[in-house]
Amino acid sequence: MKKRVIVKLLTSLISSIIMAIGCALIFFGYEDFWSISLFCSVIFVIIYSVIGVPVSILIDMYFSRIKMISKFKRTLLLAFLYVFSGVVSTIIFYAISRRERYSRLFEKEMIMFYEIGIVGSLLFLIVERVIRRIR
Repeated sequence: MKKRVIVKLLTSLISSIIMAIGCALIFFGYEDFWSISLFCSVIFVIIYSVIGVPVSILIDMYFSRIKMISKFKRTLLLAFLYVFSGVVSTIIFYAISRRERYSRLFEKEMIMFYEIGIVGSLLFLIVERVIRRIR
């Protein structure tokens, strides 16, 4: 269990750095790149550590009980669970940070935040699988 948590925390650190650099480049360009990417990496580390790591451990505990025949189906189901958890994590983070605007969860402007949550959760999955293969 300790190794699993250490791998998840290392994954959250690496994923947050990658997400911060990506968001800084996509949304802000090269304008104050280092300060924006540093700020984003702190935010992403908090999100990954507080929400992402426990959800990922829950997914792994649930997923260890499922025995499927095809490796492709297992990978597809795992990716779907991570995408779903990315959307749920985005909703949780938004609800914590902006409590008074629950009605905005279904507006068009929120699609960008859901996309960030989905990409972040899939990136977490990919980085975790790479770290597990390296070990």
